[in-house]
Amino acid sequence: MELQLKTKYNIFLIALLFVLTTCSASIMVTDYYISENSNFAKKEIKYLNWEKDFGIKIIKIKRNGQFLKVISDRIQIQQNDTLTIIGSNSEINRFKMIYK
Repeated sequence: MELQLKTKYNIFLIALLFVLTTCSASIMVTDYYISENSNFAKKEIKYLNWEKDFGIKIIKIKRNGQFLKVISDRIQIQQNDTLTIIGSNSEINRFKMIYK
């Protein structure tokens, strides 16, 4: 069961990256660090509204040296997490200007 879920997630991620890169030449994947005093710490992804507000999506979280795949928007962001986000150059740049 877990292998099926991982396979489906990998297929979804590959398809998403393909669609995004063929539809827009300005797709960016970058990391965003959650500091110890970040307002995003201890919030579930679904409450961040980054996809709705900025058009960016969290695709991976690095926590304590290990990578977590984002397969649910109920994952809670923690202090010192590094989030891998994807979006257009302009969307990510706008996000980073607001949340330095």
